[in-house]
Amino acid sequence: MLIFTRKSEESFLLYTSDGVIEIKLADTDKNEVKVMLDAPKGVHVMRSELADR
Repeated sequence: MLIFTRKSEESFLLYTSDGVIEIKLADTDKNEVKVMLDAPKGVHVMRSELADR
């Protein structure tokens, strides 16, 4: 596992065979982080707690 340290409004990029995925921290709070994902249409994104169902 790779761990990133980012501030609010900073992002990182994942380069995949389907294209580039940008993950951006929209806002941070003490107990919450808002994350924005920009991915190609062919990439499926799902929260882990929903994938376990």
